[in-house]
Amino acid sequence: MFDQWSDSLEVGERIDVIYTDLEKAFDKVPHHQKLVEKLKLYKVNPDIIDWICSNRKMRVRINNKFSSWS
Repeated sequence: MFDQWSDSLEVGERIDVIYTDLEKAFDKVPHHQKLVEKLKLYKVNPDIIDWICSNRKMRVRINNKFSSWS
């Protein structure tokens, strides 16, 4: 991945990266239901709200190969 980014930067291409680490953010919310209600009021996409409420798992894809779920 870093090689691809370096190659892209060398030819003047733009790179956009988004890092997310929501575990600690939601661990610190004392009342989960209040958070969900506020997200609904702010019209956050229902799929995202469902994901937040679910037992979140992730995996990494590199060159169409996937890691184990974690």
